[in-house]
Amino acid sequence: MLILLLGLPGVGKGAIARKLNKNFNFEIFSTGELLRKEIRENSSLGQMVKPLVTTGKQVSDDMMINLVKERLATKGNIILEGFPKNVAQAQALDAFMEDNGLQLDLVLNFHAPEDVLKERVRQRRICSNCSAVYNLKNFPPQVENTCDHCGNSLTKRADDDEAFLLARLDRYIKNSTPLLDYYRDLGMLKDIDADLPLLEVYYEVIASSVKFTQDTFK
Repeated sequence: MLILLLGLPGVGKGAIARKLNKNFNFEIFSTGELLRKEIRENSSLGQMVKPLVTTGKQVSDDMMINLVKERLATKGNIILEGFPKNVAQAQALDAFMEDNGLQLDLVLNFHAPEDVLKERVRQRRICSNCSAVYNLKNFPPQVENTCDHCGNSLTKRADDDEAFLLARLDRYIKNSTPLLDYYRDLGMLKDIDADLPLLEVYYEVIASSVKFTQDTFK
């Protein structure tokens, strides 16, 4: 099963992806996390995208598409989080899937009021080592400023700066209408109310497709 998770920064895509990973063994490909990993490892790609990521600018379509293509060679249950970001990326993804015998099963569009998103981003912290994500208000670590999984310190993402966030919101809003219309016209889009408690959002996701109740997920 291949699922796309779309939505503004702070809408909760990552939290839902982790619950699907835990309960249904989905492999998560978050384009944001993949880029930050390349930056931490100081790879050639990381060096190229670091000035863009750290200033809230958009990475080119070609870079993003090639990054995703490498990961989709993996078979099984896959979540793409934060990709595609525009119709050109969506069309490139469709072409790649057709050429490689892959099928897109579901596109989930998470939405919440802008003030909610801003507050979530202000409270978001990330592990400097394993990239686990926390929310100081709703999902705090057991020990202050310490990752529950690996014990390393937590930090704010560079692109969680208020100015960067506003730029990302503006860019997403500009690109999202044609992208959502693209998937809506294909009959694949499901809107998810992300302004609900996490467990309710998760149940809404599970109810969005009968495939979650099929034997392959038991």
